[in-house]
Amino acid sequence: LERRRAEGHRSNPTEMSRWKYVSSSWLGEMDLVAVRTTHAREWLAGFVKTGLAMHTIRDSLNQIRQTFEGARELGRIAANPFECVRLPRWRPQRPREKDAWTVLEQHEQATLLHVIPEPSRALVAFAMGTGLRQGEQWSIRRRHIHMEDVPHLVVAYGGTDDRPTKSGSVRHVPLFGIALAAAQNQSLVLDARGAGLGDYVWPAPRGGPRDKKPPTGWRDWLLRAG
Repeated sequence: LERRRAEGHRSNPTEMSRWKYVSSSWLGEMDLVAVRTTHAREWLAGFVKTGLAMHTIRDSLNQIRQTFEGARELGRIAANPFECVRLPRWRPQRPREKDAWTVLEQHEQATLLHVIPEPSRALVAFAMGTGLRQGEQWSIRRRHIHMEDVPHLVVAYGGTDDRPTKSGSVRHVPLFGIALAAAQNQSLVLDARGAGLGDYVWPAPRGGPRDKKPPTGWRDWLLRAG
């Protein structure tokens, strides 16, 4: 993982937590050079039976495969035992009657916004109207918002450290409805502060970039909204 970071790969604490699925298992007690493909398949079969979400199992398997590949490239092992190990085709045991996740309905959005005080209300309304990831929204500078002609937003970064977006591409997101109103409101706030084009649209309360935490009061707002 440290090598991947040094090479410029994006990483986060989730990558470290995934490795525990190996380190805490019988596979983690084996010498690296002793691991064979049969061991990798046996470990995966047991991992699938844990009942974890399939995306967690898939991402963990991919990370472990990359880790062993890195060991092979460094000459620690002769072959990657996970190279040809793949997840079996997965189908839910029962047909789904409901989505595994969903978005807030319009009346639920209105209820939530009603309990959020300004200036945080505009911030949340902007998130609802654009569908941006949190890191993407925190990274927006004033130069990324265009109000002339067809209002739109340029999503260039995935976080305040200016890393690429998750897809690696720059997106143009139209601004309308509550997102446009929130952007217009925030522009007035930033004008009053004398903010320039390079300043963050949604800075931390004390200025500068926000961290990875949600806005202060977020859990309380959810509880109040029901």
